Amino acid sequence: MISKKFKGLTRREVYHRIFEILNYAQNDKETKLTTSEIRVITEFMLLSKDDKGMLYRFSLGNRKKVLELYNKRYGQILNNKNLNGILTNLRKKGLVIRDADGMNYLSPFIENKILGKEKFEVTIGFEDIMEENVNNYNER
Repeated sequence: MISKKFKGLTRREVYHRIFEILNYAQNDKETKLTTSEIRVITEFMLLSKDDKGMLYRFSLGNRKKVLELYNKRYGQILNNKNLNGILTNLRKKGLVIRDADGMNYLSPFIENKILGKEKFEVTIGFEDIMEENVNNYNER
């Protein structure tokens, strides 16, 4: 078994690292997260209870706060239209869910496996491995 411990990271760095590892494990290009998507979901994950972060994490007030933090932290201009597009992509990728009332929430995977956790485990497996027939290799 291979084990890797990361020490001295901020919570933001931990979340970034987790999403980078998950991206690496994705074999479908459509489910991989872009840098902007990782940054946005991380900012929403970092909202505190004082920001109504637990129940109304994706409220209009919190969206404005995330836009402000994102633009300040990354020196890029993210507007409300871009943010809505990123949130749509995160829903398509299963990291944000929308209930029947139209409210957005973090997926149960993020809530239960990542948010606030000190340990995140990844298991990578291989199935249906095909053997190569090296005798049929044609040199060009």
